[in-house]
Amino acid sequence: MTSGRVSRTAVLLMWALSRAATMLAAWVATSLFVGARLPAFPAAWLRWDAAAFADIARAGYGAGHGVGHGVGHGVGAVSATSNDVAYLPGLPLVLRLVHLVLPSWALAGLAVSAASLLVALLALDRLGDLDVAGSGRLGGLALLLAPSAVFLAAGYSEALFLALAVPAWLAARRGRWLAAGLLAGAAGAVRASGLFLLAGLVVLLLTATHRAGWRVWGRGFACLSLGLVPVAGYVLWLRAVTGDWAAWLDAERRGWHRQLTSPLLSWQRTWEAAFGGTQRPEVAMLFRLELVVGLVGLAGLVVLAATRRWGEVVYLATSLAAYQTSNWWMSIARSSLLWFPLWLLLGRAAVRHRSVLAGYAALAAPVGVLVLAAFVTGRWAG
Repeated sequence: MTSGRVSRTAVLLMWALSRAATMLAAWVATSLFVGARLPAFPAAWLRWDAAAFADIARAGYGAGHGVGHGVGHGVGAVSATSNDVAYLPGLPLVLRLVHLVLPSWALAGLAVSAASLLVALLALDRLGDLDVAGSGRLGGLALLLAPSAVFLAAGYSEALFLALAVPAWLAARRGRWLAAGLLAGAAGAVRASGLFLLAGLVVLLLTATHRAGWRVWGRGFACLSLGLVPVAGYVLWLRAVTGDWAAWLDAERRGWHRQLTSPLLSWQRTWEAAFGGTQRPEVAMLFRLELVVGLVGLAGLVVLAATRRWGEVVYLATSLAAYQTSNWWMSIARSSLLWFPLWLLLGRAAVRHRSVLAGYAALAAPVGVLVLAAFVTGRWAG
């Protein structure tokens, strides 16, 4: 058996075992804390964003379901005050297709995330091997043990985004700019983080082909510009149905209080929420997790800059800036799942020193179990 097959087999095994362990832990948590029986178990996954994505897939935008801190306006009534337009259409479209086979929306979401995660892990394995053999596989293992890894299982958009973003980066590293642009565009239809991905790919193009000349740059830019098409199309559609060019940003502000804020004020508000006694204990703990993960992201950014991985620096920096200049640090723990440069960085460190991965697992895995239990029992608040 070749080393490539051995690597793919290892990735498949850790994916399968982690999915089985996640489902088992979720079932135990719902059984112990909410008394759920097995037939009702899948519904435990249809919460918060997972429910919103399923509702959009089922009935379209503005279909009357509650989203964020507001509600829709009746079936088909997309308006300038519909908060659900903050969710991009990529995942709902995929869910609608999968639902043709799986009648349960909860199971459809679980299936999409499971399949997407496998694709992402395989691509991460190959991407890591371009630098240090085995680093992608170990980085993928670290990803599966992340404190917020439950969102790679639920019907959220993180797994599907990774299944497109990591192959896009892999294609770019191999000089396949057309594939990179198309995959990045698909990722942008799933999450706004696709714009950060595109920014990183542009810098990767400039640094990887700096001696190739304007002709190569021109072709690369033309290919990567295709990645803007889905996002531009969605903005134009929102403008047509709502009359508002900033409908997406307005929905973020109304539903989740996300708006441009100075980094210092954002930090102060998050610190107050975490330690100021203004929130319920479980919510305060979640804000503390956001602070820790955000600081780890900043530390990782420094390391990537020191190693001159400028494309990865731009991708991570823009991602961090978007969350750390908002009203407060919200959803950073979830968004960290998308920071594949950091998972690869951890994988490279683990290849050289296996104790790095062991120490990380000892810290992250218990937190991940608690977050999983909080999610499936309805105690998660972000």
